[in-house]
Amino acid sequence: GHCCKTCPKDDHKPPDPLLDSFEYFQEKGKEDDLHKSYNDRSYLSSEDTVLGESRTDFVALLTGVTDSWLPTSSGVARTRLSLTRTSLTFSVTYQRIGRPSKIVFLDSDGMTVFEYKVPKGQSDMICGVWKNVPKPLQRQLQEEQMHIRMATSTGRREEVEGKVVKHRALFAETFSSMLTSGEENSGMGGIAMLTLSDSENNLHFILILQGLIRHKDKEPILVPIQVQLMYRQHILREIRANITSNDPDFAEVLTDLNSRELFWLSRGQLEIAVATEGQNPRQIRGFITSRKSCDTLQSVMSSGDALTPGKTGGG
Repeated sequence: GHCCKTCPKDDHKPPDPLLDSFEYFQEKGKEDDLHKSYNDRSYLSSEDTVLGESRTDFVALLTGVTDSWLPTSSGVARTRLSLTRTSLTFSVTYQRIGRPSKIVFLDSDGMTVFEYKVPKGQSDMICGVWKNVPKPLQRQLQEEQMHIRMATSTGRREEVEGKVVKHRALFAETFSSMLTSGEENSGMGGIAMLTLSDSENNLHFILILQGLIRHKDKEPILVPIQVQLMYRQHILREIRANITSNDPDFAEVLTDLNSRELFWLSRGQLEIAVATEGQNPRQIRGFITSRKSCDTLQSVMSSGDALTPGKTGGG
């Protein structure tokens, strides 16, 4: 397989420092610069070529649905997806929510186009594949028009949902974190994608946040946040920045990690916390761990009996 539990170090040397400050992003076309912030070489892009076959990587951050008749979930899930010529493989990790019974892909009209029944099991990772994705739906994926919804059936019924987006940071990612809230029915969460540069011990990261900023108006506002790197409740590093309410992605670098910080990072003992400032501050946090992924072969096998042709919507 081409995925493994822990990723080998990238061969290429990323240029350092990649980001001077967050303001860098405010001035330019945010999308491009955010993506370029992981070294440009690694962005042979989210559209990487593996053994002559092109592949596009996507990610979806799933959080509690606020406009449902169900109580909003505090669950957070991260779905990592890879589209090759006709198949979409996906891996899901989740926290603060029971084991999902099904994963549903929704098209731009909110219609179910594929349903994956999750096999019973103990693992906190779900691996699956959607074979023969119809061309129009592949286009919707590429144009970031699709959503994923995940539901539990046992105990308290919960749903989390999120949009599927391309993210070039996925290619360079070696560590990841899922950020959850301690509150009940919070409907908020985040994911961090991190990579350690080869030449210097700089930890580059991108955060994707959902539900942390509650701003309903059309006009975006700047929201002050603080990002902390922690070890056993002790703050090691702190960054303050402003993020825009309509595009709460955030990229930064923690420079010159010392040997203790590197040791704790390798042991999965460092935590990243993101909080809003001002009145009624809200916080999400999570441990930084080596990125997990499914072996492609395993994902095809485990999903064989779960695929129901009648449910794909693609014929």
